[in-house]
Amino acid sequence: ALIIDEEIQDGWQLPEWCQELPSNPPQGVQKRLATWLSSSEKNVIAQALPTINYLDFVLDEIVPRFDVLVLTGFNVLLGLFLHKPYYAFECSTLRNLSQMHDSKNQVLKIAYQHARLTWITNPDTRRYALQYNIPHAFMLHSVDIYDKFTPDGPLVPLPPNEKDKPFPICFAPARHVQETDLANKGNRKLIRAFNHFQKEKFDSLLLLTKQGDYVKANEIYVQSFPALQDKVTWLPFVCKKALARIYRSSDICVDQFDIGSWGTSGLEALACARPCLGYIESKYLDWCHGVLTSAPPYCQARTEADIIRW
Repeated sequence: ALIIDEEIQDGWQLPEWCQELPSNPPQGVQKRLATWLSSSEKNVIAQALPTINYLDFVLDEIVPRFDVLVLTGFNVLLGLFLHKPYYAFECSTLRNLSQMHDSKNQVLKIAYQHARLTWITNPDTRRYALQYNIPHAFMLHSVDIYDKFTPDGPLVPLPPNEKDKPFPICFAPARHVQETDLANKGNRKLIRAFNHFQKEKFDSLLLLTKQGDYVKANEIYVQSFPALQDKVTWLPFVCKKALARIYRSSDICVDQFDIGSWGTSGLEALACARPCLGYIESKYLDWCHGVLTSAPPYCQARTEADIIRW
């Protein structure tokens, strides 16, 4: 089996019969390929990789070696052209099927329908699988609770000048998208609530991540609140082990307030024994096919007033 993933962050230890490659060549991809190619192929790839079309190389040279594919996110579109049996791993992309006026989403629907099975991790997206007769099963987000996301482990060290004046830290790792987007996590709602909390309660720090197409817009939005100057820190994309340190160093973590479904970040925070703030719609539990008997233990919050109260 070959997993073609959109982005790989310190993935799981996979058995020998299963390999994983990103659809875009990040730093270190040569090392990943070199672990299971012949010595002569390693030399060819080491010389050619900087100049070849990486994805074409994977599709032409790597895919034929495997019997079955697992395609994540929009990579499911590749399944229509590769002449291999494939499974789809939904990464919120099923939400795009609500916009069938877009020709790309019409093809996306066909790609999901032709998959042997689609694993759904965001239970709110099951409505689209039902609507378009897509074979599917529910699966919890993959969180490594044994090696990475654990209550005990290293923390992020505070700067020397901050060690004597501890303050609450709120970590919100969600992607930043437009508020009208179906995948909107409610980041601006959090920013407004944090502004009120900052002015009315006490000194605190909000950690946001530079992920998503709306980061620049939200950076400008944060600057429009005088009380938030020097109280919001934007973090770069980090590996999973570094991410776990940030969870453990935070006093409370935030998932989302609008979708009504839990995400990977919420479960990672809970695995690190951090309280997680978010909104879970109870009806989505009925869509989990008995995998879950109760919702993840979130601090339920949907409105700005809820966020401030917690």
